[in-house]
Amino acid sequence: MRAGAAGRLAVLAALIPLLVALTGCTATAAPAPSASVSGEAASQLLPNISTPLIPAAVQTEAERLVAQLVSTIPGTQVRNNDSHSQEVVKTIAPGGHYWGVISTLSLTSTTDAAATARALSKSLLAAGWIQRDSTDTAANFLSALASSGDPKTAWFVVVGADLSVVTQPVVTVQLASPDLP
Repeated sequence: MRAGAAGRLAVLAALIPLLVALTGCTATAAPAPSASVSGEAASQLLPNISTPLIPAAVQTEAERLVAQLVSTIPGTQVRNNDSHSQEVVKTIAPGGHYWGVISTLSLTSTTDAAATARALSKSLLAAGWIQRDSTDTAANFLSALASSGDPKTAWFVVVGADLSVVTQPVVTVQLASPDLP
């Protein structure tokens, strides 16, 4: 695994406990992002609750969810999709493990990363995800969402936009499964 990929996975592993903790929270000339969905397409943005909580099945479902969400961004706006998926072992009590996927999308220089991330977040909300926390400033956009109100069965996702380099827009999608038995 490349050093950059390992670093991104470390960030994902560090953010997941934060997401779990959030379950108690209340809820330019750039091309306009069109990451909005409705109807049956929206239901594809929800985790399949009948997926057995075994690593292989959860991996498949996690990768499907992220791919479905990323597919709502027009392909002409995505220069590169660097996606990594792995089982993550928790290092804080009480321990355990879950499946995590991080997808870093490098967008074309004329794409508004914050607007794209906002549209992704709105698509998840429209599909039934619950907003747990968000930050929307000139420096960044982050939206933390849960698939349900039950922390034992909920999937968690963080959609973010890196606005630090205007000509190099980046959107990240970080997904975590419920804890695996």
